[in-house]
Amino acid sequence: MGGTPEEAPITGGGPGAMEAANRGACEAGGVSVGLGIELPHEQSMNEWVDLGVHFRYFFARKTMFLKYAQGFVVMPGGFGTLDEMFEAVDFIKTWSDGAKAG
Repeated sequence: MGGTPEEAPITGGGPGAMEAANRGACEAGGVSVGLGIELPHEQSMNEWVDLGVHFRYFFARKTMFLKYAQGFVVMPGGFGTLDEMFEAVDFIKTWSDGAKAG
């Protein structure tokens, strides 16, 4: 991941591995994107996010992860991570079988 405008890492914007990806992009002189979710006890965006987008609904957030992705790196997490991973796998499988939109 180069962190160039053409290849910006998109993370959940949180701490740990997400923060490391955002920091790596910033230190390489690129852009890093964080997609946050508005929850009562959710953490704020990490300091390395250049472009932070907050979502109210999980569906909208997952759609943004899928829309702009050229690849996925999934690290150990919780049920939300599993949900997003299986959504991506389902999306890839559905569209690779030749499904057409609308």
